[in-house]
Amino acid sequence: MSGLSEEHSPSPAPPGDDELQRISAEEERVLARVQKHLAAREMRPANEGLDYDAELIALRDQINEARLEDIPPLIEEMERLTEVASRRAKVTEGFVDPRSPYFGRMDLEENDRKREVLIGRSTYLHGKTGIRIVDWRDAPVSR
Repeated sequence: MSGLSEEHSPSPAPPGDDELQRISAEEERVLARVQKHLAAREMRPANEGLDYDAELIALRDQINEARLEDIPPLIEEMERLTEVASRRAKVTEGFVDPRSPYFGRMDLEENDRKREVLIGRSTYLHGKTGIRIVDWRDAPVSR
């Protein structure tokens, strides 16, 4: 009878499979870090950061009052700000499900520099924490 119960009980990882345990622990740490960040993000106001519309309006007002020689740099600044706002809106605002924020992870090493790229169903980038979740359908790294 005892042989029967041993047959049906799940077997632990084979002894000496330290690499499997190390990889599992590392994956769990990454997931916990991402979930902690996403939970903290939900508690912050949505309009945190630079208000691009207000900045553009302020630049427009400066152009109206500027001397002729000051106008070209102000226009360049408006164009730059418009591009930045457009890129940030496309890239950083994707919805990420905190229960399943990503389904794959790649560690990229290039010129002695390491980057962690998480593969998910939407794109979310946060520069301060180094969290990079890329949409598997759009990201060049997924091709």
